[in-house]
Amino acid sequence: MDWRGVVIGLRSAFISSSCCSFPLALVVAFGALGVGSVSAALKIPKYKAFFVAAGTLFLAASLYMTIRNRSGGVCRLRDVWRERVLVAVSVLSYVVLTGFMIYWVLPWVSEIIFG
Repeated sequence: MDWRGVVIGLRSAFISSSCCSFPLALVVAFGALGVGSVSAALKIPKYKAFFVAAGTLFLAASLYMTIRNRSGGVCRLRDVWRERVLVAVSVLSYVVLTGFMIYWVLPWVSEIIFG
């Protein structure tokens, strides 16, 4: 298994799930400051599509740079085919981890925190 692909997918998933994890962290960290921080934090999740797009762009850029560095400074379709395991592991881990974090971990943590 290509662990570099898992790391790339994990970083991309973290960026994609930031739409839901950052407001939760803001409410927990700055909840003592008042209601203003809570209302500001609750406006961030409506931009989920932008965060997922940013995570996807980060995934594509990371794969491009990784393949380019491995192949000596050039990224051709032949090089992408040669690194197909890295690409498949990265994309699969990105999709699975993003879904896992957004739809399972963060709702579970928010229910624990807010009751």
